[in-house]
Amino acid sequence: MNTVNGYTIKSELGAGAFGKVYLVKKDNRYYAMKITQISRLNEWEKEFAIKECKVLQSLNHNHITKLYDKFLYKGCLCMVMEYANKGDLGKHIINRGENLFSEEEILYIFVQIVLALKYIHDRKIIHRDIKPQNIFISSDNYVKIGDFNVCKQLQPHQANTSTMTGTLNYLSPEILSGQR
Repeated sequence: MNTVNGYTIKSELGAGAFGKVYLVKKDNRYYAMKITQISRLNEWEKEFAIKECKVLQSLNHNHITKLYDKFLYKGCLCMVMEYANKGDLGKHIINRGENLFSEEEILYIFVQIVLALKYIHDRKIIHRDIKPQNIFISSDNYVKIGDFNVCKQLQPHQANTSTMTGTLNYLSPEILSGQR
């Protein structure tokens, strides 16, 4: 699979629970393409994959990964998204090693994350998997929240959700013990 719907696959960027993400190129532009084999997913997992597309399609914010294209290809859902060429925050933290982030760097990153979260919360969307690996850094050093696979779209009258999902290592002890 070297070309998918006119996008040339350059390399694998990463893999998650629901699919793999590839660096792709089309018309001299680079993108990240998330490929999810929906034919192998159960109904619940398919719902998450389709919901991620719908949610990303509805969002337009400087600090949220943009969705440019989506299509089905040989039993796979392909989502073509903005490519953040400086990788994810998790890798930046590891690569820093003993060289800690300055207070100014932390505030710069923090403010951008908070702006993105305010934007999605104003639209009654809960991300539910905020972690360094889902925070991406673009070439202009903008922070972008991505991977909305397990997000929750609340109903207009709904203030919160009672379901729990996300990465276990990043859930609070209160959530894990059922105290909310």
